[in-house]
Amino acid sequence: MSIFYKPLDGWAADFIPFYDKGAFHLFYLHDYRDHAHYGEGTPWRLLRTNDFRRFDELGEVIPRGRTDEQDLYVFTGSVFKKNIGDYWLFYTGHNPHFTDKPVQKVLLARSNDLVHWIKVEEFSLQAPSQGFEPDDWRDPFVYIHPVTGKYQMLLAARKKSGGSRHRGCTVILESEDLLHWSEPRIFWDPNLFFTHECPDLFQMGSHWYLLFSEFSYKRVTHYRIADTADGPWRTPADGGVIDGPAFYAAKTATDGKNRYLFGWNPTKADQSDDNPWQWGGNLVVHQLHVRNDGTLGLYLPKTVADAYSKTVFTAPTFAVGEAGSCRYGFPAVDVGDAYRISCDITFDGTVTQAGVAIRYDDEKDDSYWYAIEPKNDRFRFDKYPNEAWHFTNFLGLTKKIHVVPDRPYHLDILVDGDVCVAWFEGGHALSSRMYQNRGGRLALISIEGKTKFENITINVPERV
Repeated sequence: MSIFYKPLDGWAADFIPFYDKGAFHLFYLHDYRDHAHYGEGTPWRLLRTNDFRRFDELGEVIPRGRTDEQDLYVFTGSVFKKNIGDYWLFYTGHNPHFTDKPVQKVLLARSNDLVHWIKVEEFSLQAPSQGFEPDDWRDPFVYIHPVTGKYQMLLAARKKSGGSRHRGCTVILESEDLLHWSEPRIFWDPNLFFTHECPDLFQMGSHWYLLFSEFSYKRVTHYRIADTADGPWRTPADGGVIDGPAFYAAKTATDGKNRYLFGWNPTKADQSDDNPWQWGGNLVVHQLHVRNDGTLGLYLPKTVADAYSKTVFTAPTFAVGEAGSCRYGFPAVDVGDAYRISCDITFDGTVTQAGVAIRYDDEKDDSYWYAIEPKNDRFRFDKYPNEAWHFTNFLGLTKKIHVVPDRPYHLDILVDGDVCVAWFEGGHALSSRMYQNRGGRLALISIEGKTKFENITINVPERV
């Protein structure tokens, strides 16, 4: 099984994480992508894990409805524990075939063990007739207000007025008993996005964080920061984009010690680098830390790193490059299709790019790069070379960073099959996917200057 989980009979989308009974319970939307054999719609399935590398598959927990029922597609929501043995699961019921009633409503299921759920047929919440579009009313996130103690629900919604691409807003409802909810009011309305999907709200340290995913061509998860659970919400100093366009619909959960972020790495149509990203893919997990300025940093979880337990290559120093030229260095190791490379990178003041080339093909002179660009203050993923008038579809896979010459920066990269994720010093993470050159070797790259790669370690995973 891959370190980056996917079901054998389909793909995983929107993960809804919930920590209870000493384990993370990862509910997710199961995408069969096979109407001929499985029909239309998406159910919820459930995983249980303690380390994000071994998963107990507990099967389907919320079945999809019939084609004439509201929840043909069981879309995103949240799980709430009211009391011991009393779990409430609010979810989106979506049916795109409806024309005379709302496509989306908020629905409810209840359980006493997190595995067996009963739909509460008499419960539903729909958009009010005034002010909000009826077909965008989704992704309920339920929590207790830290001051009032009342139940709160955040929803992704769209206003009826304004520019059609800027109507997205987050609304809030309130309840005394989880069954009866107040009229919605605007919680956050920046007039920026089409929709704010998959809202999540949490506190770390002295700050509150509002998480959402931008439903647009950018396909990225954002966060905003505030001093209270009610806002006002401001864009953090790092711009507020988490990971990049190949990491979506991220939501968080904590075990009481650490908070983790669960999103999915999308596939590409027909397994081609050139084609658009698709909905659904493989699980990717980041560990969250708060930087000194309150921004969020993303780090490789230790349990995931520890899964790569067999060392196949080490080198204290590997020097590459010369002024005014592009140079490659090749570690003498066959890495296969699953590995972790860890190293410290130090470059001189003339270097324009330095990093690691993955799946280097000698005959084609072709590879994927995770590269630092010191003079542009960025860290990026791309396919090289990009041929004239033909570009692979890795738009936006870039992180803004600030680096200086003559000091080391740590880099971790995990590869497993088509999926790759990098964590760069300072809490910068960047996920991607690659389909060509399977089995190609690794290369260390330096352009227009000299780069030292130190403390290089390449490990392969323990398969379970």
